[in-house]
Amino acid sequence: MVRTYPRLRGSRLLAVTGIALLIAGLTADRPRARAVQPEGGPSRTAVRLFVPWLADGRLNPALTVRARLTLEGNPLTRTSCQSHSLATIGPDAWRCVTADPCFEPPLGRGDYTVVACSNGPWLNEVVVLDLRYPVPDPQACREMAGCRPPPDLSRPPWALELANGARCTPLLGASWFVAGLRANWACATADDQGHGVVIGDLDRGRDRWRAFYLPEDGYVAEQVDVLVAWY
Repeated sequence: MVRTYPRLRGSRLLAVTGIALLIAGLTADRPRARAVQPEGGPSRTAVRLFVPWLADGRLNPALTVRARLTLEGNPLTRTSCQSHSLATIGPDAWRCVTADPCFEPPLGRGDYTVVACSNGPWLNEVVVLDLRYPVPDPQACREMAGCRPPPDLSRPPWALELANGARCTPLLGASWFVAGLRANWACATADDQGHGVVIGDLDRGRDRWRAFYLPEDGYVAEQVDVLVAWY
């Protein structure tokens, strides 16, 4: 059953804070299964796309709607989603205040005033935002430079699943540097017992990509195989 939350009206700060806390807390009260690493496995990094909407514009029923909120947005710029996603490269992905990525339905098959936001592709749940100001339709997009850029899989992925059981999502905005390498992804194991960061760019020089993983409170960063890269 979809839970409908009160509409977020009034202070834009309250709306921003409420959505940020909800998106960040998607997994806070849910038990997590321990990741089990199979013996052997594929020799290549699997590249996957997160596609929450069906071709006819309906949200995939396999996903749980954790909440549904109304986002008023910025009346000065008349935007609810101020830019394309900073987390992933999909032309259908947007940054809506602090929620990122938020995915629109297929072009021409859905409503430009609704997006589904995810905090991780393995969670099987989304927060749906009803937008006061729609994302650009195809006609408006043609008049905007850089609107809905084509996907570029050479860019960094949105999320990573590592061979050590860690699952990682991007650190957006301000970060820090370790041994001259930027901390680019924050990681936790499926049971939330192990935390760390991926520093620097991914090593794509072989079929199985690798990443420098630094455990929380650790002083040695080691290369770990990337099992799955999500866009």
